[in-house]
Amino acid sequence: MKQTRGTVAVVTGAGGPVSPGAFPTAAEQIYDDPAAYDQHVLDQQSLKRRGTPDELAAVVSFLAGPDASNASGQTIEVNGGWVMS
Repeated sequence: MKQTRGTVAVVTGAGGPVSPGAFPTAAEQIYDDPAAYDQHVLDQQSLKRRGTPDELAAVVSFLAGPDASNASGQTIEVNGGWVMS
């Protein structure tokens, strides 16, 4: 996993990269009102809860494993439906 300025790019095997949404991290404490930032994130996504590290890890694990051997050239969005709302 590589993190640059709050964006994480996870490059897996044949499945391609994973593009995580706004998962809660300690970096969010830079905001004057972390609760307002949290609400902003929820307002942008279809799912009205934040993702967990275990949920992101499950996607990466799947893509790195044999069950994803025919997945190729895709970027998997793990973002709570951010792009759908």
